Amino acid sequence: MENCISFKNKKVTHIDFELYDGKVIKVGTPSKYTYDIMENMDKKLKTCTVSNRDTIDDLYELAALILSNNLAREEITVDYVSKQLDFDDLIILYNAYRDFVIQVKTNPN
Repeated sequence: MENCISFKNKKVTHIDFELYDGKVIKVGTPSKYTYDIMENMDKKLKTCTVSNRDTIDDLYELAALILSNNLAREEITVDYVSKQLDFDDLIILYNAYRDFVIQVKTNPN
């Protein structure tokens, strides 16, 4: 008898983000790719001023990447994010998602 582990039906840990248009996006844990970008953003935010245009653009791109990791597998574009979220909202989203990832990493179950 062969053993098969399927990742298709696993329980997915997620965080919900409700945007101003009423859309609720259920976002799962990040891939290594997204996690690496988040680590780089943490470093960038500590060394750069947040008013730096490149940093702001990078945050919008990261927010779109984070929100695209949703359970519905819907691509969320930078254009959509930039129309939905102002800069303060971006920081809130990023910090909430980072805290969610830390919580998942430290939870033994």
